[in-house]
Amino acid sequence: MNDPIDVKAQSDVLFDCLKGLYSDRFSLETQKELRSAMETVVKTVAVLRSVEMDAYGDPSLPFTPFRKEG
Repeated sequence: MNDPIDVKAQSDVLFDCLKGLYSDRFSLETQKELRSAMETVVKTVAVLRSVEMDAYGDPSLPFTPFRKEG
């Protein structure tokens, strides 16, 4: 996944999906920005997937709902 070829291939697949669905809405400039954004998404996902997590780990910040009195 860290191989630049994989990043390019995966970002191309994501971009092609967007282009296939919404090509009539994208200018050439927007397409360049989207392609760059897809590369960023693929790289970010690769970093997130590289972190090992325990299946039963607690979140570092527990959620406590706020309830208004009254």
